[in-house]
Amino acid sequence: MNTKTQNQDIAKAINALGQNKFEEAEIICQEILTLGDDADANYILGCIRMHDKKYTESINYIEKAISKDNTNVGYYISLGCAYSSDQNFVKAIEAFINANTINSEIPQIHFYLGEAYRQTGKFTHSLNHFKTSLRLSPDHIGSLLMLGVVYEELKKFDQAKESYLNCINIYPENIDPHINLGMCYLLTGEYEKGWKEYEWRLKLENTLPSIELNKPQWKGENLDEKKLLIICEQGFGDTIHFIRFAKLFAKEGANIIIFAQEELNSLLKEQPWIDKIVNEGDKIPEHDFYIYIQSIPYILKWSPSMNIQEFPYLSVKNRSISCLEKNKMNIGIVTQTRVTASDHKMRSIEIDKFKTIFDKSKHNIISLDYTLNKNSNKSEVIDQYPEINDFVDTTNIIQQLDLIITVDTVVAHIAGALNKDVYLLLSSVPGWRWDLNYIDSTPWYPTFKILRQETSDSWTNVLKNIEIELNNNV
Repeated sequence: MNTKTQNQDIAKAINALGQNKFEEAEIICQEILTLGDDADANYILGCIRMHDKKYTESINYIEKAISKDNTNVGYYISLGCAYSSDQNFVKAIEAFINANTINSEIPQIHFYLGEAYRQTGKFTHSLNHFKTSLRLSPDHIGSLLMLGVVYEELKKFDQAKESYLNCINIYPENIDPHINLGMCYLLTGEYEKGWKEYEWRLKLENTLPSIELNKPQWKGENLDEKKLLIICEQGFGDTIHFIRFAKLFAKEGANIIIFAQEELNSLLKEQPWIDKIVNEGDKIPEHDFYIYIQSIPYILKWSPSMNIQEFPYLSVKNRSISCLEKNKMNIGIVTQTRVTASDHKMRSIEIDKFKTIFDKSKHNIISLDYTLNKNSNKSEVIDQYPEINDFVDTTNIIQQLDLIITVDTVVAHIAGALNKDVYLLLSSVPGWRWDLNYIDSTPWYPTFKILRQETSDSWTNVLKNIEIELNNNV
């Protein structure tokens, strides 16, 4: 194959790739490689593998391309993207730096560097690259948005809000900056502004249950003898957190229909104030109004000054359990979020770090992470309780414990709903519901003792404070 023909074939492959005709591009490139190594053919195959989420193969192909031509900035950018997709942000940074060395005036490279540094916790580096990206391209929406995120990580919340507002000013119909601004307002105690902006989440595609709704949304009307469909959204913890309002509506005379995650059915069925429970795919019962569960505080204009909460708002029948010890403090513990959570590493604590905290002569430690138990992970620190099969089992154990120590998971919300004593272990910049104006408490759950990280890279002060609190309780 002569050079002209090969260049024509590469052009065809690039065109096919641009039209998402991956199989066609693959065939062309593989034919080219049968005649000898070629940088562009390897690069295109690397892009195809990245699309297929075969990141190791993608990296190998792109590195072959770079070995043939180490001056192509696009190769290094794609290599960094492949490493980022494979969660190897250290190698991604290395690739993006190489790209930046070739051409430092490409705003997207600085955006990628900003995000990779953010993922490794190097927030100052991250901030600088997002700023550089915006200097080169002032309306770069990704950098405008992520600048606010990094300012939050640095606890510079006024600058974060300003960044989100700048983004909204340029892109008023973009959903993400509104949601981020809403969460930032809520985290810093500006509830009225926060609930309003957080309503933008309802515009996100593919995040809400697919339900055909032909009745009006509830906007504060009298609910006496009305049927209210409450649609749960996002995670299990979100449902447990906000379902408190459903019980209040039931006391006011409403018939409560809950559209919930199927995994919560067993727990919700034990709540006598819930009339019906439906799941994805079920026929929706007749109702007068509907409301998404996280929109209820917006409609109510909820703030900590409103004295409308009642505890406990969940309960289950006591079932005998064998893990309790009469002469010890029975403590439930969760140290890990679900691995699939986007902020799993930030919210979780290695279980071995608890080794020196508990005194087995005084403390009976019970794992409340039934996912962990099912996977049969063992630890000399934690006495596993293998009989947890669902949320009813978890709730039953929690309501019979003396104390729950947990990171930010659904267990925290169940314990709070049961009005149990809880030590909640929070990252330096936690989720929006844990208002930073409340140092060691929360208006959502009166029995919580909140222990917050001092810095995002260490749980040392939190672990020390657990030990102090336990000693004070004995």
